Amino acid sequence: PDFSKLSVNSILDALGLAFFSMSLGVCVILTYAASLPDKTNFISSALNIIIINTIIGLMMGLIVFTFIFEFGADPTQQGPGLIFISLTTLFAKLGFLGNILAIAFFIALFFAGITSAISMIEPFTFYLINRYQISRKKALVFVGVIVYFLGSLSILSFYHVSAPSLNFFGKSFFDILDFFIQNLLMPISALITAFFVGFVLKKEALQILFQPFMRGIYFEIWYIFLRCISPLAVILIMARQLFF
Repeated sequence: PDFSKLSVNSILDALGLAFFSMSLGVCVILTYAASLPDKTNFISSALNIIIINTIIGLMMGLIVFTFIFEFGADPTQQGPGLIFISLTTLFAKLGFLGNILAIAFFIALFFAGITSAISMIEPFTFYLINRYQISRKKALVFVGVIVYFLGSLSILSFYHVSAPSLNFFGKSFFDILDFFIQNLLMPISALITAFFVGFVLKKEALQILFQPFMRGIYFEIWYIFLRCISPLAVILIMARQLFF
């Protein structure tokens, strides 16, 4: 590999991708952790998630971009453009095999979206259940209606008939929603969480919580990262997304 192409912006982009792919800043991990048994080794679980997510991400990147460059598709497309333009062009060039791969890919993409949606709506659902003492069914219906409404507006912002009404300041409703959530809400939420755990909660309470799984020098290193390194990394990621 040509490491001369690796820049600070590339590293920040990779950190931003990891930030989003592991759902940091949207309380998904926090919500699931609150439902785990007290003796669950969440340190080991977190490490397993990071390792598996990184390995799968690297594998998919190598596979997808290898095919894109091999068959002359556009590698500069991002997000929906990469999935629905570059990859569909690639599948079309593969003939019958491409049809089979396209069906398998979009079925997998559908289930990836559904499972991600389930995890993303759980924090808000969990909050409604505990804050207002309502049933899970009512909370899910309420959250589902909001998600359906925002999702419908996002889809309609791509439709040529309704797109002009859902474009603001030269950007579609989908782009604005994506920018607001990914570049503002998620980093700010992560900063608040890091500040609360690192500076509001007492260190002794954290030591008791982590004692069965992480103690001594390992805890001290984690505590330094929590108070110093992690907030700085989040600020750099947010600055990269907003200004560079």
